[in-house]
Amino acid sequence: MTRDTRGAVLVEALIAFTPILLGFTFLCQLSDRFVHELIVGRAAAAAVRAAVVILPDDGAHYADPHNRALHRFSGARKAEIERAAHAVLAASPSFSNVTVNVSGDFRPDTLATARVRADYRGLFAARMQQLNASVSLPYQFAAYHYASPD
Repeated sequence: MTRDTRGAVLVEALIAFTPILLGFTFLCQLSDRFVHELIVGRAAAAAVRAAVVILPDDGAHYADPHNRALHRFSGARKAEIERAAHAVLAASPSFSNVTVNVSGDFRPDTLATARVRADYRGLFAARMQQLNASVSLPYQFAAYHYASPD
């Protein structure tokens, strides 16, 4: 009696290939998530850096010639800070529903904090995941008054 062993190698290859494929897929998903967490963190850093420059800046650049929104996260100042964060997040099309918030006392020697939240869909994910990042910087500015337009 002869034993037919044709196809045995194919079965062994399929058995070995499955865990390798699953492991590779897991590593791809994990690295993609890590990269997107880094992007959101960088967006928060860009937002807080923009905030410490824009919030105390002359309102003539932000449709606020009388500086009524000085040191406030609102209006055109808010839009410019959000634009700084969105410019970083544009590195990936996987982000949606992005919110940027800047908080703090906005006085010398206090901290300004930017928080960025973005929904993210992974490579093989069935549902959206929320990524958050928060970065703080000292709020420093020159204590001088801008000339008001006549």
